[in-house]
Formats: sequence, C-alpha cells, structure tokens
Amino acid sequence: MVDNKKDKVIERFGQGNDTIESSVSTKIRANIETLLLTGSAALMGSGNDQNNILEGNSGNNQLKGKAGNDTLIGNLGRDILSDGTGDDTFIYRSTNDSGADKRTRDKITDFQTGDTIDLSQIDANVDVLGDQAFTFIG
Repeated sequence: MVDNKKDKVIERFGQGNDTIESSVSTKIRANIETLLLTGSAALMGSGNDQNNILEGNSGNNQLKGKAGNDTLIGNLGRDILSDGTGDDTFIYRSTNDSGADKRTRDKITDFQTGDTIDLSQIDANVDVLGDQAFTFIG
C-alpha cells in the first residue's frame, strides 16, 4: 500500500505480476503491472512501458498509460484517460462510470486505431430481460 508520495516500490524483472494499491498520485516503476487507486481523492496514476492495468477510484482521476497495451478503468468520477502508444482498452463497468454532460463525463484524450472501448459489463437496455448489446452508430 502506497500512502505517501515519497514511497517507492521497486520490482525486479521476472518476479511475477505485481499490483500497487495507492491512496496518493503514483507513477509505477518498471516491472510493476497494475495500479489501483484507492479512496475518493482526485488522483493521478501513470503506467510504465509494459502492458499495465490502471484503475481509478471514485474521485476525478487522471490515468496515463505509456507504451504497451494498457487497460484503463476510470470508475466513478470525471476522469481523464490518456493511453500513450499500443492497442489500449478503456473499460466501463457501469453507466455511472462517466457522466451525461461535459461537466461530468470522462475524457479520452488520444483514442487511436487499435484502441477499444469495452462496454461489455453494461446492459444496453435494463428494461428488457437479459443482457442486450449496444449498437454502434457513427
């Protein structure tokens, strides 16, 4: 658990998959794969050059992937999601994960060819029994 900006987590190459839980803004170092932001404060989480999973808390977070095929999960709050290079995935688990107007909705700053927005955990029509898929219009 990282709870101070001066905390440093160091992992050697080939030591398995590692997760940091942090209640402060954090940039993960090399060989660490996953960052989970905790609490409800507005925090910044930044990845490394590997395939990272960056998951925000319920606050207004800024998540920055770098190189690698990253997964960014903003969760609640008005989040800013930046993916860097690679084929990245932005996961939304609930309709509450992004607001309906520009004051509350998430912002993906650099969506590019190869990136994916994953809505598979959200039912497109809650008034109909079962799990309906979304239809892309555009």
